Amino acid sequence: MFVVADKVQAFKRKLALWTKRAQEKRMDMFLLLSDILESSPQVNISDSVSQHLSQLAEKFDDYSPEDPREGHMWILDPFSVDPTANDVALPSHLESQLLEVSTDSTLKLQWGKLDLGSFWVAVSKEYPCLALRAVKLLLPFTTTYLCESGFSILATTKDQSPKQTQSNAGGYSESEPFPHSTQTGSDCVSEAGPSVSLRGEDKGEGKGGEDKKEHERIYVRWVKARPLSRDGITSE
Repeated sequence: MFVVADKVQAFKRKLALWTKRAQEKRMDMFLLLSDILESSPQVNISDSVSQHLSQLAEKFDDYSPEDPREGHMWILDPFSVDPTANDVALPSHLESQLLEVSTDSTLKLQWGKLDLGSFWVAVSKEYPCLALRAVKLLLPFTTTYLCESGFSILATTKDQSPKQTQSNAGGYSESEPFPHSTQTGSDCVSEAGPSVSLRGEDKGEGKGGEDKKEHERIYVRWVKARPLSRDGITSE
């Protein structure tokens, strides 16, 4: 949250600077726009650009009106903040714990070696209440974008008709995954199998005829054991 707050603050300052430059008809901060204006000097859009930037800055102010860093800088560096001289937004008993942490040389050595989250986990062993307050401010999501986009996708999926859902899935529904899946292997012999008589019209005599019938029976069993493709044709 603190990293994002730093980036948002930096961007808001950039917007203020860009607005000032746009009012002065300086567009060099927008390279593509600057090239276009150089090739078309008769075009004057400085007022529109400055107005757009001002409105964008107002939107950022509406979206994040409060700076989450105010009163919470002790979370980033508990050893450089003096609770007696700075507003740390803590009740009295936690201010006392923060004073103890800021003078703890062992924790200060760990603070230089550990990341912020791991450091406060280490602090929780001795100062659980203070560490819990810090972790609660480190854990929250910085924006609600992921949550809002997820709900939007769910709402869109729910509003779709079954026909649209089936179309989006490639024409196959869960209840009928394959249009010809009710066919058996023997039903597909005439569609994909070699030209082999399975009815016994060609009645060979003697041992040759019996061998041919045996071959046909083996072929039928082989076809039935083969998987069906999506178009109902047997495949390897």
